[in-house]
Amino acid sequence: KVAAHHIDFHTFSAKAKIDFVSGNDSQQGISAYVRIQKDSAIWISVRPLLGIELARVLITPDSIRIINYFKKMVAVRSFGYLQQIVNILYDFSTLQDLIVGNPVYFSDSVSEVQQTPSVVSFVCTGNDYINRFNVFADFYLLQENKLTDTDSAHHRSCDLTYGDYKQIDSLQFPSRRKIFVSDKKVTQILIEFNKVDMNEPVSFPFPVSSRYLKE
Repeated sequence: KVAAHHIDFHTFSAKAKIDFVSGNDSQQGISAYVRIQKDSAIWISVRPLLGIELARVLITPDSIRIINYFKKMVAVRSFGYLQQIVNILYDFSTLQDLIVGNPVYFSDSVSEVQQTPSVVSFVCTGNDYINRFNVFADFYLLQENKLTDTDSAHHRSCDLTYGDYKQIDSLQFPSRRKIFVSDKKVTQILIEFNKVDMNEPVSFPFPVSSRYLKE
């Protein structure tokens, strides 16, 4: 029943408002424009409250390219750079599932099923993680999943909550997300999506000025 709500898509585009707190760094009311070509590219344009583009990011399965318009710099990094920023070992496929609202690290290895009139909870276990899911008991839509690293030396966990579902075509899309990552530092992210489109043509413009410094 949970798998029946999997959001399958070819392309995805949306605007999102993001509040971000990590350690001493805090950003409120950021606008992000997101485009995805499934299994190929994730394109993000970041704009603060004033609306002037601050950065542009192009993520592929093996690399990340970043234009910092404020510092007039361009950088190319491995995908591992993103894993260091969010403190979670997400691969490209997991990241795109996270953005479109699919359960992450979801598998058939289900155990510890518990049911109440409002919530069904269960656990999926992998080699490196334990993932506890809560789903709404009426339609089996995601409410929360908490991913915990099985390596006790890391004490790393990520709590994802989903809400404010909106129907897009025949799909149920969770337009509000909360992400709470606990590792060496705590990272909190609130994302509110709007203007969501699926399976419409998308482009990934990434012009780089020859005057920008390369990092």
